[in-house]
Amino acid sequence: MVGPLPTVCVLHGQEGTRTRKWNVPSHPHIPFDDYSIRNKILHEFIHARSDSAFSQRRRRLIRVTSRWTLCPACQHYRRWRRVLTLTLLALTALVVTARLNPLAEWLVPEPFLSLTLIGGAALFIPTMRSLSTAPEVARALVSEDGTELQVHNPHPEFAGQAIELGAEARSDMSLPTNMYGLRPII
Repeated sequence: MVGPLPTVCVLHGQEGTRTRKWNVPSHPHIPFDDYSIRNKILHEFIHARSDSAFSQRRRRLIRVTSRWTLCPACQHYRRWRRVLTLTLLALTALVVTARLNPLAEWLVPEPFLSLTLIGGAALFIPTMRSLSTAPEVARALVSEDGTELQVHNPHPEFAGQAIELGAEARSDMSLPTNMYGLRPII
């Protein structure tokens, strides 16, 4: 569905040494996005069992598979994130299952042993946050109708090659917001 992409990396503009296949999602706009934060919370509380914002967005979601070029710096970043995620996952599993370990009674006093579950739940959030690096490296979204692949803030080398390949240069694009009105961190 997507034509040829440039042979340089989106972030650094360096020649790529490897390509990676990613599914790039769209970010469909639904009426729920126009609500204030207070009204969003109230809406989700009242309509939790019916047609939620999540299911509305999921029905309209479009994914496009494309091949992205990665430079050595991007490959190193992806490797580093993978190691970080696996380390956090192992640490989270260790903290959550500490209660089951017979040696834990010797290391941690009994009143504090039950707090390890709370610590494991707290570690679960950064573990899940560190999982995916595709949006950070690709910086792309698919338009709502699925006809355009929009790359946000590309390197000038990448943008130049994309224009040579027939892409349209647009400076009016802004990143969409999530359900809380915040822009994604990329």
